[in-house]
Amino acid sequence: MKESLIKNKRVKNILVYSFLLMCAHIGAYQNIYAQTDIPVGNWRTHFSYRQTNKVVVTENRIYCATNHSLFYLDKDDNSLNKLTKMDGLSENTISTMAYNSDLKILLIGYVDGNVDLLSGNGLLNFSEIKDSRVVQNKAIRQVSFEGNRAFLSTGFGLAVLDLDQMEVRETYANLGIDGEAVGIYSSVIFNSKIFITSDAGILSAPVNDRTNLLDYNNWKRFGDNEGLPDKEFRLLSKFKDKVYAATDSELYAYDGEQWELLNDFSEKINSISGSGNSLIISLTNSIKVYEEGQPDFQTITSSLTTSPQEVIQDQEGLLWVADLENGLVTNREGEFKALYPEGPFHNKINRLYSSNGLLIAFSDEQPASIGDNGFDLFEEGNWINYGSQQEGELRIPFLNSQVNDVVVSPIDRKFYFSTSGDGLLVWSKTDLNLFNTDNSDLISDHLTAITSDELGSIWLIGQSNGNQLLQSLSPEGHWVTYSLTDEEEFNEILVYPGGEKWMIKRGGSKGIFVFNEESRESKALNTLNTIEPGLPDNNISQMAIDRNPYVWVTTGKGVAYFSSPLSVLSEALTFVVRPISDDHYLLNNQTCTALAVDGGNRKWIGTTQGLWLFNEYGEQLIQHFTEENSPLPSDMILDLAINDQNGELFIATDQGLVSFRSDATPGMEAHENVRIFPNPVTSDFGGLVGIDGLAEDVTLKIAGASGRVVRTFKANGGMASWDLKDEYGRRVNTGVYLVFSSTADGQETFVGKIAVIN
Repeated sequence: MKESLIKNKRVKNILVYSFLLMCAHIGAYQNIYAQTDIPVGNWRTHFSYRQTNKVVVTENRIYCATNHSLFYLDKDDNSLNKLTKMDGLSENTISTMAYNSDLKILLIGYVDGNVDLLSGNGLLNFSEIKDSRVVQNKAIRQVSFEGNRAFLSTGFGLAVLDLDQMEVRETYANLGIDGEAVGIYSSVIFNSKIFITSDAGILSAPVNDRTNLLDYNNWKRFGDNEGLPDKEFRLLSKFKDKVYAATDSELYAYDGEQWELLNDFSEKINSISGSGNSLIISLTNSIKVYEEGQPDFQTITSSLTTSPQEVIQDQEGLLWVADLENGLVTNREGEFKALYPEGPFHNKINRLYSSNGLLIAFSDEQPASIGDNGFDLFEEGNWINYGSQQEGELRIPFLNSQVNDVVVSPIDRKFYFSTSGDGLLVWSKTDLNLFNTDNSDLISDHLTAITSDELGSIWLIGQSNGNQLLQSLSPEGHWVTYSLTDEEEFNEILVYPGGEKWMIKRGGSKGIFVFNEESRESKALNTLNTIEPGLPDNNISQMAIDRNPYVWVTTGKGVAYFSSPLSVLSEALTFVVRPISDDHYLLNNQTCTALAVDGGNRKWIGTTQGLWLFNEYGEQLIQHFTEENSPLPSDMILDLAINDQNGELFIATDQGLVSFRSDATPGMEAHENVRIFPNPVTSDFGGLVGIDGLAEDVTLKIAGASGRVVRTFKANGGMASWDLKDEYGRRVNTGVYLVFSSTADGQETFVGKIAVIN
């Protein structure tokens, strides 16, 4: 009996060991694939970290914020680390930051009144101000500390937050001359008094239990008698034995009796900071430093401090600058150096293009240090920025105007950029060539759109003498020009397979323009000549061709598609389908701004009210992402692009770029390099298991070791996802599961394994 038990135990140990060995083998196999992918159903942010405006120094970290993002430098290992909404932050729109060195708490204030407190114990949210229905103008403008109290300067008054009880103890709002409500811009505690800048000027009052600060009569108002002019003051700081305040360009000091004008810098003052051993002033494009005993301010300039928004000096005398163009700038290593995580040039990206696993992003609000003609490239998990002001291989020396569109040739794999005034830029990452009206047969240097066809010809739209011209460049280098006989500007073009060229009109009548270069026939499509029920609006934002292949369009009042694109030129009235979803036209009367078709032929639609995912014909809602229920930084969607290799959807909003790993990729005729990820699945994983490389729209079955099928589902194109649940909605037990897939005719089959550890 004893021998039998020992034998069974050995068998069990062998089985466990074999199971773990198989898991390790599967994990090693999966790791050979790209490490830059994110799990199916997950998000990641792609914010710009260059346009910084707030900086805070703590014992071992330097925190730096933009209007939309936050990162910090860990001084111990010199690493740069991002903090976003996905890491626990409540919002993306940061308005201010402050550090309480006694309590070791970083307070982060947001535009909507929300507050986060970051400490060694983690992240704590305080949303009382945000959630209030009583007050308006909730933005946290500035913060100062006194013991366990945080004084929050807001548009509705000065809110006193008790950091122990996590509640607003008092709000000083009615501080006007006659007790009217005023907004507060900043505060500082000095010599047991609180000083504030407000809509009613600069005020001060004792900070003690005897003074009722709710009574406006207990606040001292500074004016001409104390040497203070009737001007708007918004900035405050303390240094040594004085309080400092600033107007737009003037700096005043208060010695306890009188205010004195110290300097008129004739530049906009962005911040004043009494930190370390110096009083530091950041101006429009320079930094002024004053140390006690010096006769005047010293000027600090650097090519990297082109627009310093806030400057702090640490205890070692080092400067930390939040610059509007160069991120976090410091002289820690002697010479000034710019530090920021990888990301696009700018947060407001208005155009995206994806091809063969890479993404190109454009913005019309580039920083001056990059040049207006810059673009961003995202490839293999890394961002690279290109611009005319960059150095070395990152510089685009030819351009004086913006790049506005791009296509990658299916033949030579080169990048073809259209520009708004310099012609056609051809780039292969190693060399640059510029085609313009002086050195080629290009129709115009002012190009508005570009694309390519299946044969590799590049198609361009340009303007010449007010006329719109269409031009093609063949792979052999031959140019052909077509007059569109239309004076209205086009800024998007797509080539229907084997057929016409479809263009979006931006002129007075708007709509769509269709042109056939062989017959020279053309037609304008609008609300007047489309039927059943016709285009919902002439304001067309984007077009896309799906797998059917139909031409889908998003408009200012909903979505529609052309089910017979090849016949539009031969029909007097063109039939247009408007999908019905939830008993209404799809997104009826909503402003639809962007469109993308994924590998499962599903429709991703961007609007001013978030991001929507519908099924193939737009009849069934699958997902609706908003700022409230997802990491989207804004509900205003500007553009969409899908990485067809892994299904990652890139979403450009007016507040930044994010991406979402969808569960759809283009399917193939046969299974090819099928992978299952993550594999093995551990107990702490609660996401979706992805299965890609599949033949198109196959059916998959998940079976246990006994062969019993626990789940059946279909792929979206060439990818499927499994939530680790059986057909009854229960998470499956620990074990090895077999993945079977087959096409409808049974010709293409695949068998894989996945290990689940609970």
